[in-house]
Amino acid sequence: MTDLESSVIDGGAAVLELEPAHADDMGRIIAPCALSDFLLAVEACGFRAEVFRQERLRDANLSDAGALYQYLTRDHLESRRIERAAAPDSLRRLLNLPVANRAYVTSLARSLASGKCVGRLFRDAIWDGLSPQTLEEAQIAGLNYFLVIGDSHSSCYVKEIKDERLVPLHLLCPGATIMRLGLEDARSGFGRKILNWLRDNSETLRNLAVPVFLKFGQGDIEFVCPLRRMSEQRMAFSLTEFEEFADECLDRYFEFIDKILFFVGPDLLRVCSIFPPTLSTAEGVENYGSKAIDHVATAFNWDAASREAFQDGMRQLEMPDLSVRTNMHAIFNAKLQLRCARRNIRYVDDFSPLIDWTGTVASEFIRDHNGLNDHLRYGDVDRVIRPLLKRYCGATSRGHDSLGIV
Repeated sequence: MTDLESSVIDGGAAVLELEPAHADDMGRIIAPCALSDFLLAVEACGFRAEVFRQERLRDANLSDAGALYQYLTRDHLESRRIERAAAPDSLRRLLNLPVANRAYVTSLARSLASGKCVGRLFRDAIWDGLSPQTLEEAQIAGLNYFLVIGDSHSSCYVKEIKDERLVPLHLLCPGATIMRLGLEDARSGFGRKILNWLRDNSETLRNLAVPVFLKFGQGDIEFVCPLRRMSEQRMAFSLTEFEEFADECLDRYFEFIDKILFFVGPDLLRVCSIFPPTLSTAEGVENYGSKAIDHVATAFNWDAASREAFQDGMRQLEMPDLSVRTNMHAIFNAKLQLRCARRNIRYVDDFSPLIDWTGTVASEFIRDHNGLNDHLRYGDVDRVIRPLLKRYCGATSRGHDSLGIV
């Protein structure tokens, strides 16, 4: 059996073989490199076919060899999580192989370098700090990292972003609100965690010019504001009172941002607008109230009686319709943009591209829940977020001009 008929990867417990037809195909793709050398280099970068097949493909009929072939010929172009512990030297070895098709081997190296950044395990681990090895791998493979810090809505900047040159680092703060970011007694402690993380990693961020996207505020406008109205028994809606709340919210936000600027600097910081509202009031305040409960009941460990009492209060609250609430978000964003301009901070408008001719969120971005969820549909919003990332990641990406990200 020749190199093109059988290719060996020693995964520790088993030896993989490609089917002869697949081996011939791979031989043509990586010519004139020997297939055995190529596959050993891929293995050294941490790829494990059995893990890839079980966790990503979930295809009981596909063999490990079939999964290996599928990854090498197709799936390396997508954001696939790779179980790996690759050293930078392994990527150099792969990139230095005599493969004539440089575009292919570069794309594969980028996939192997970024694969571990996709998934919950990496998202949780990033709170422990930036790995110099991970960032070195990124440089070798020609990748651009960007940091996203935000509530659950910031996941739109991370999930389903189909660009092999952009790799997200995500400090996810589920349920975090601007009004509590700067409070020492906040239950989540996210404000303190963010500042401590930036303090410990600021030198790396600055040296590598990693753009930092900040996205908070959605929960404040959609839930904290009506919750305060209810607690103060202001059941009638007032746009003037909303603007006063928005100003107070932004006062607190920029007190926190000023602390961030001490570690990051305005050249790297990007502050994102809040998205348009998606929850429909056509289903009544009951639906809106249930979402508000979700934001507070878990944090305060409410029992069933407390939840019901809260829901009764929400039923008495005058809630503006989707059009008015969209205008409220636009007002908040305009105020946010003005304050960013005063501090020479780049403002990212991810609100306007999501609005259609009705003046509210385009139906394509909520088509899977039809107004019953307060989040956008990740897969569809990609076409809006990806151009913004290219625009706002390119300006400070020193040493990566060859990527053509502008």
